[in-house]
Order: sequence, then structure tokens, then C-alpha cells
Amino acid sequence: MSTQLNFLLNQGLRYIHGGNLDGAELILKQIIKVQPSHSEALRLLGVIAIQKNDYQLALHRLDGSLTSNRRNWIAYSNKGNVLLILGDAEGAIKAHKKAIEINPQYAEAYNNLGNALLSIYEFQQAIDNFRLALKFEPNNYDFKINLGNAYFSGNFYDEAINAYMQVLEIDPHNASAHFYLAQIYLLKMQFDFGWDEYEWRWLSKENSSKLLISSKELWHGQPFEGVLYIWAEQGIGDQILYASLFSELRNLPQKKIISVENKLIPIFERSFTDFKFIEKEATLPECQYDYHVPLSSLGRFFRKSKNDFIGAANNYLIANKEIARSPRGYKSLCEKKLCGISWKSSNKSLGAQKSIALMDLSEILKLENVEFVNLQYGDISTEVAHVNKALDIKIDSVQDVDLYEDMDGALGLIDACDIILTTSNSTAHLAGALGKEVLLLLPFSVGRFWYWHDIDGISLWYPSVRVFKQEQQGDWSKPIQAAKAYLENRFGI
Repeated sequence: MSTQLNFLLNQGLRYIHGGNLDGAELILKQIIKVQPSHSEALRLLGVIAIQKNDYQLALHRLDGSLTSNRRNWIAYSNKGNVLLILGDAEGAIKAHKKAIEINPQYAEAYNNLGNALLSIYEFQQAIDNFRLALKFEPNNYDFKINLGNAYFSGNFYDEAINAYMQVLEIDPHNASAHFYLAQIYLLKMQFDFGWDEYEWRWLSKENSSKLLISSKELWHGQPFEGVLYIWAEQGIGDQILYASLFSELRNLPQKKIISVENKLIPIFERSFTDFKFIEKEATLPECQYDYHVPLSSLGRFFRKSKNDFIGAANNYLIANKEIARSPRGYKSLCEKKLCGISWKSSNKSLGAQKSIALMDLSEILKLENVEFVNLQYGDISTEVAHVNKALDIKIDSVQDVDLYEDMDGALGLIDACDIILTTSNSTAHLAGALGKEVLLLLPFSVGRFWYWHDIDGISLWYPSVRVFKQEQQGDWSKPIQAAKAYLENRFGI
């Protein structure tokens, strides 16, 4: 019977590796019918549940596997991965350490432990565990990429570059390694290397943007008589950022058609009257253009070094003055300075790292002679009401401006303010592109996008943006104190 069960187990493994999860599950359940406590079959059923994103079922099956065999180190590590997905980093760390205790040479457990430690910003401990994983599997490029990511997250850029380069020595076409190298080079303002590496993003699993499928040629920066189609990728903030390059496009003879998010079109049409804008999701027939280029690739042609930022357009967006001066746009009639505030990001993967609890800004919100107006999109009415009551203040909200959908209204509201205090979100980009004075609160590393590099605290892309960064991941106290001191000095409070 054991020979037959082993045959079924191996068949189930082959099905899993081949992506036939339903077939594998049927085979493994046959094993469980014969031997309900078969630890490895239960573990593999747990792995199938993980791949189907049914994490509670995965935990149930993995716990069953461990009940049958308390020394199944792979099941412990599988369980740790599930716990990390469910947000239980401490439980994940405990499970991976148990796997290592049972089998101190199990490289995957060190790698998984490193990922769990990275999730709670224990950068050095994560680095140590990735290096231990590589001790047992020195040519595993997934481990090397994770080591590079840990160095990157700890702001050890040279070490991160070295780790990614080692990956490329093994696999020169590893798109993930190229993608992460691009992030570091661009962050370090080494644009000549960065933009070239950034073109690997289309092959990288880390990039969620869709590549335009077209029979027309990619544009390589050359002037020509005809139509250039510049198509949007990534999010609204990126589209606003790269719009700073449109002034250079004006010097080229070709007609330009640019796709952007629909909510940006009114702003861009007013700000760049010589370009044609279409909705990002629209399909432009190939007969209507001669060459095409993704929006982010414009940097390769117009931002090759830091010197290319000198004299570049800074306040390139134009607000609708009628909106800004109306009650809808809001204008303070008192002598207090008007400070627009925004404190959250809706980014699915990194929003939590970029966001602050409104109450954490309490020392700033209690400043005298400063009136605060809400620029935060989303459902934040309960949070604002709680802070208003707890601090005995009043953060004003303009009820008839949908700060998420009505970008033109949001831009008008920003224009009506004297200064903006925000985290990394679309508010920061809108205000920076408007040339408004901005105090930007940024995370230490995780959640800080490469383009928020700065020179002496001033953003390279948006010179009106002053940057205040965490000194430790997750600790907002220092940047908040620094922003408060700046406001007090700026307005003589």
C-alpha cells in the first residue's frame, strides 16, 4: 500500500508543478481516504489551498499535517508563509524558526524567515537570514534578489546593487534584477544607467502596467513629420510627474497625442493647449499615429542627468481660477494661513507605509494662526470628526468637491491654499506640479518611490516641494516635528 501511496503522492506533486491544481487535489484526497493522517499529502493540499488563495483552508490543512508529523519542517515553513500573508508576522517568524530548528540546513526556511523579518522592517536580521539561505544554495537567484531587496530597504544601495549584479551573472535576462537596479540607479540620480534598466519593467513581474501591443515602431527621441502617440502607464501621480517633460516635447515638430486618466484631461487640456489628450483606456487606431512611446520612457530622452532638471518647467499645471475663487474651491477670509492637508495613500501594495494617522499630526493641527482644510480623498469623515472633537479644532472640508474623482476641483482647492502638508499621494504631485509650496512627509525606504529623491531637502522633480523623511521605517515622529518647526518659522508662529 505504501508503494501505491508514494506513486499517488509523486503524481500529485507533478500535477502541482504543472499547474493542474484540481487534478492534484483529487489525487491527494485519494491518499487521505486511505490514510487520513498522511502528513505530506495534507501539506500538499495546504500548498494547493495557498495557490488558490484560500488561506484559512491552507492553515487547517497544514495544521493537520503538523499534527500528524511534528517534524515536518517544510509544513512549518509553508504555515509561516500563510501567516505572513494573513498579517501575522510574529507567528510567521515563529513557524520559520521552528522549521530551521528541525532542519538547520533548510535554505528555503531562512529565505522565508528573511521575508517575514523584512515585513516588520528588521532589515539587518532579514539580510542575515538571506545570506544564510545563500550559504546552502549559493546560486539561487531568487534568494539573491531577496537579499538585494533587504539591502535596498535598509538603504544599503551599493550592497543591493552588488546582489542584483550577482543575479545577472547567473541569469543576464532576469527582469526582476534589472527592474530593481533601475529603482536604485534612478533614486541615486544615476539616470544614464537607470533609464536603460527601467526599460526592463515590461518583462518584470513587479510592474503591473500593460504594454501597448502595436505594429508601429517605438519612438527613440528623433524628430519627424507625423504623429507621436504617448500612452499612459502606472498611476495618476506618475502621469502628473512625467507631464513635467511635455515642455521639451513642444520643441519637436511632430503632432502629439497623449493618453492619461480621464479625470486629468480637463487639467492637461488647459495646461498644454498644443497637445491632444485622450482617455487612458481608449484604443487609438494605429492609422492615427506613426510612432509610439510609453509615458515613463520620456525620461530617457529629456532627463539624462541632474543638469537636465535645471531650467525645466516647474509650475506646469494651471488651476481653474474660477473654481479656486468660488466657495466650491474655498478661500479663507480670515488672516490665518491656509494649510491644505492630506495624510493617506490608496496604493494597494505600499499605501500603509506611505500613510499617517491624522491624530499623529496633532501637534501641527493645534498650531495657532493656521487654518487647515482637508485635501484627503476617500471616506475620512469619521476620522476628521474624531480629531476635530479630540483636539477641539476644526479641519474644514469642502463638501461639493469629490477629491478623488474631481481632480480639477482638487487642483483649484490646492491653489487656494497658502501651503500644503501631505504624504506621498496624488495631492503631492498636483501641488508640486502647480508650484505650490509643499511639505512632503516620506517613509524611510519601504513605500518611498524612487522619484522622491531630494537635494538638500528639496525635490528634484518638484522644486516647490520640501522633503521630510523618516529616520527609521514606520516612525513618523522626526519628520512631523521637522515639518512643525518649519511651519512655525515660515509663518512666525
